[in-house]
Amino acid sequence: MQHSGITIRRALPSDTGTTRELYNGLYPEERHRKERFHLMRTGAETLLAYHNKEPAGFIMLSYVSYGPGPKGFGYIEEMFVRKRYRHLGIGRMLVQAAEEWFEKRGYITLFLTTPRTNKGAILFYRRLGFRKSRQVWMTRAAEQRKQS
Repeated sequence: MQHSGITIRRALPSDTGTTRELYNGLYPEERHRKERFHLMRTGAETLLAYHNKEPAGFIMLSYVSYGPGPKGFGYIEEMFVRKRYRHLGIGRMLVQAAEEWFEKRGYITLFLTTPRTNKGAILFYRRLGFRKSRQVWMTRAAEQRKQS
């Protein structure tokens, strides 16, 4: 997918360094935690965005399946666009590429999470037609699991 100097393509194993660098832009406080980073996994995809051949952003996708065939939903795990490339349509293009990826696999429901405090992301996703779900997501940290 290409549009006015913006290219979206599938990440390859040789792109691990680029993708890790972009991922560190999303989570700068976790630069040292390489074990959290997954580029290539079965049932997952990472798409990279370039602006004039410079890495500008990425989107990490996976899906949850409930059986044979496309029974489940698509999940946007992470998405990041570098600040200097925001407002160029790259985020919208990444989400469109994700939708195409999921549709090819038969998943028509797309799901994502973002912190309540990330007002910019919430506004961005709402503009793309995403709506707040009634699903309740709960987390439990490793420290809490050890105590129970």
